[in-house]
Amino acid sequence: MKRKFLQKLSGLLSVVVLSVTLSSTVLAEENESDVVERNIPILEGIGTIVDGGSIEINGTENALFIEFDDQSLAIVDLKNKVPTLLNEISRIYDLEELSDSNWRKYQESMNLILDSNMNESEYNESSSDVKILRAFFDIYENKSQNEIILSYVNNIKNARALDALEQTENLALLLPYTDPFVEERMINKKNTRASINVSAAISYAERYATEINYSDYDYFSSDCTNFVSQVLENAGVSQVVYNSENSGWWHKVTPGYWGIGDLHQHSISWIRADTFARYMGYSHVTYSNWNFSSNVQTGDFAALDFTRDGSWDHMGFVTNVDNYVGSYGYYDYKIAQHTSNYHDWASHDACGWENVGLEGGNYAIVRR
Repeated sequence: MKRKFLQKLSGLLSVVVLSVTLSSTVLAEENESDVVERNIPILEGIGTIVDGGSIEINGTENALFIEFDDQSLAIVDLKNKVPTLLNEISRIYDLEELSDSNWRKYQESMNLILDSNMNESEYNESSSDVKILRAFFDIYENKSQNEIILSYVNNIKNARALDALEQTENLALLLPYTDPFVEERMINKKNTRASINVSAAISYAERYATEINYSDYDYFSSDCTNFVSQVLENAGVSQVVYNSENSGWWHKVTPGYWGIGDLHQHSISWIRADTFARYMGYSHVTYSNWNFSSNVQTGDFAALDFTRDGSWDHMGFVTNVDNYVGSYGYYDYKIAQHTSNYHDWASHDACGWENVGLEGGNYAIVRR
């Protein structure tokens, strides 16, 4: 099975002191190459996952996101794999049968089930069907993400030299974090990370992991990054405020009037896990829970990539670590998080962190 998949960006970046230039043309070239199938244990038997292609930047190949080879067949397989959960979501939220046109509604509804019924429903973050559905959505959305990347690449050829730095930084945000182009940006990134008041961070996380702070912040069905942003701010770190949601790290509130509620606005980095991790910087990327537990410290922010596809999917805050390796085989650590909303040890059943690596995912420590 073959696929046309290679596009070249020749001479994309040239830096001399503070001078950044972008070539005035982008050479597009398509070649035939073998499609490489990818195995994600938790999605076994659901579609065929393949490499999504690549782009060449400065002579170096950078992969696009892995994706389902056939989206429609993947949905059929999913329906056969987790019919009970899909039927439950359809019933509760009055949704038509899962399809390409409404999958995002199912994704949002899955998060709502985890949020509102974790202590009452059979479904929680550790439920096998939830893990399968969550991983499915993580891969399913990659096709549209690859289309966004290729569209952006094709538009770069029309960019002025003045825009080159912004263009390259934006591209680094779009590509998988495993790509050389992205890793180079991360290595060279000079992020001034103000120290945090760990005690204040833990105090806030303990209070609001299961009790929502509606008085000061907005709330979402997928609230994990919004929550860790709150923890970070309440640990003494000042917001970096811009008018654009694509810049900085911020949350603004415009008071309501005449019966209209407050208007909350956020930078993307405040509410989206992948953007938060890249903005703050991350380290200790590993698929091994043992390695992660050996390095994580109290007061760390931590990220999960559920399918190792190159996009961070989930954020949590570590309030405690255990120096003893128990029967579970690693140094236990305590996570405060939203979606699901809990404050618990990784070794406990309700916590979904323990087996992420075994199921095909990655861990990372953020902002250290």
